[in-house]
Amino acid sequence: MPLNDYNLRDDERPDPDKLLEAIERQHAVAEKGKLKIFLGAAPGVGKTFAMLEAAHAALENKVDLIVGVIETHGRIETERLIDGLPLAPLKEILYNSKVFKELNLEWIIEKKPQLVLVDELPHRNAPGSANSMRYQDIIYILDAGIDVYTTVNVQHLESLNDEIYQITGIRVKSTVPDSIFEIAHETVVIDITPEELIERLKEGKVYIPERADHALNNFFTSTNISALRAKAMSVAAKSISRKIISYKQTAGITDPWAVIDNVIVCITDNSFTPSLIRAAKRISTATNGKLFAVHIESPFQKGSKESNLRILNHKRYAEYMGAEVSTISSPNIAKAIVEIAQEKNIRHIILSKSIRSRLGDFIFGSVVNDVIRSSGKINVHVLSERPLEERTHPAKRLVMKYINLKSAFAPIPLLNSALMTLVAIIISVILREFYIGDHSTAILIFLLPCIFTAYKYGFYPSTVAIIFNMLVYEFFFVEPVLSFSVHKSTGLISMLIFLFVNFIISRLTYILKEQLRTISIKEKASTKLFIFTKMIAGAQNLDSLVALITGGIKDTCTIDTALFINRDETIDFVGSCPDGVHFEVKDMAALNWAWKYKSTSGSCTNTLNTSAWLFYPMRTYDYFPGIMAVKLDGKASFLEPDNYDLFQSLVDQSAVAVSRMLLLKQKTLSNMK
Repeated sequence: MPLNDYNLRDDERPDPDKLLEAIERQHAVAEKGKLKIFLGAAPGVGKTFAMLEAAHAALENKVDLIVGVIETHGRIETERLIDGLPLAPLKEILYNSKVFKELNLEWIIEKKPQLVLVDELPHRNAPGSANSMRYQDIIYILDAGIDVYTTVNVQHLESLNDEIYQITGIRVKSTVPDSIFEIAHETVVIDITPEELIERLKEGKVYIPERADHALNNFFTSTNISALRAKAMSVAAKSISRKIISYKQTAGITDPWAVIDNVIVCITDNSFTPSLIRAAKRISTATNGKLFAVHIESPFQKGSKESNLRILNHKRYAEYMGAEVSTISSPNIAKAIVEIAQEKNIRHIILSKSIRSRLGDFIFGSVVNDVIRSSGKINVHVLSERPLEERTHPAKRLVMKYINLKSAFAPIPLLNSALMTLVAIIISVILREFYIGDHSTAILIFLLPCIFTAYKYGFYPSTVAIIFNMLVYEFFFVEPVLSFSVHKSTGLISMLIFLFVNFIISRLTYILKEQLRTISIKEKASTKLFIFTKMIAGAQNLDSLVALITGGIKDTCTIDTALFINRDETIDFVGSCPDGVHFEVKDMAALNWAWKYKSTSGSCTNTLNTSAWLFYPMRTYDYFPGIMAVKLDGKASFLEPDNYDLFQSLVDQSAVAVSRMLLLKQKTLSNMK
């Protein structure tokens, strides 16, 4: 085959930045140990048995391995497989006059074998252990460059907790974050039919007879097992999908692969957006895919306070529906949607139909049509229900959405633009009188006030400046001069060229300015987040940490802040900035609701919004350490996407710091006992 046949078109070549990112990610993974998860739908399917068989096969291949901890549950078949495998000594921990035997993390890391077997991934360690959960021990082992085999049942995944409860009626308390599957190198589903598992229960191979009878009448029904099997298969499919996405990014493949049907929905201030999110959720649930939601910030659509609030609520609703929400800045909305769909291996894009007329689509473009044309092999779903906005007159919608009359006719931009136009007239007249330059020179001179206005004051004032300068140019420099009439076709062509060139250059100038502004905002936000993270990392105790968090958020966001901490599943006030803040009855009601349902409440939300405070739950992977409260008092700037995203990042860092401090305090108390 000729060498030229291997050449790629420009649009087929891998993105250099994404390629570099994928290579760096692979390099980082290569330095860590590899995690292999044996996943089951229920206890007794044979996860530990399969893991031990894999260990014997590895031992035959001269792999240096150690059994860190195995939970046999008295199963003879499993105990026999332990014979011949090197065992690590368990660590004895004294707690409440009882001795608990746990994984000896320090010994394993010091010994540093190639492979270690750690059974029961969601196991909760005894108080006094280095980590509260066994999956945290595994992360430390992987960071030390040691491979790990482990086992887990699907009902222990944090994201499936509510669904498992609906299926089985049992609330699983010991859970692991889904992120553990994101770092897994391989996920193996250990599967047997419901009939086989029920037979194993009856034979006493899973539980002792008394527990087996109870399990058969409750958890281990044929219907429950079938539903859990489906969940286990779905989790494995998503794990495979993540690997495929990484490979596609490295290889520069943009078409979606039909491995798992991921879905993306676009978030706008449109009143129909919640319906779009629900439709996207139905499709992702039916196809066992992952739901993504994206909001595209365009420099041409600056939202009002009400618009930003609607977008914020729609983001929260998407998160509530289980979506991974992101915000992207781009002047080309359709291109941004398709790019993120290709990056995430999306197979379904959910949009609403355009509410503009055909003339409006022709003038301003249609995001829906552009997405459909550039989507390739991605399915595009266009929902046809009419949003509330469509029930207004088209001309009114056009003015409300795209024409900011207050900004366009602001006095200062108009005055400065007029002064620069006067200077352009004087310069052009002088050049004409001395026979220097022609019509093209005048066009270039009158271009300068429009570019200046676009850069200094924005898109709408520059549009007014373009029209004004076109009229001035026509009046003074198009024959017959000092008249708004045009007698020659060349004069008309000159005016049209003037209008077109001015509009394009002013538009590009405005886009460049907005992109620079966005980069500057994100750079400042990154700097603030870095300073905040570095500051709270130096806290010596809980009191100093609370002071640093509340003071840091107060200084960064210029907003009153209060912090509530989780103490034995109750919420307690621990500090605020400034000191002495007061909470009314309606504020406490919003706080209790946020804590009970682990969701935002209070000001600018749909729940108990008469409160002046916004209550935001703090969350780590598997724990809610508290509630962050901020007093809005009608501060519209706080609801702007960049400011709110920074606030969320600060709360996330605070949650990790508070969780670590509470864990350290618990460990200290345990050691004292």
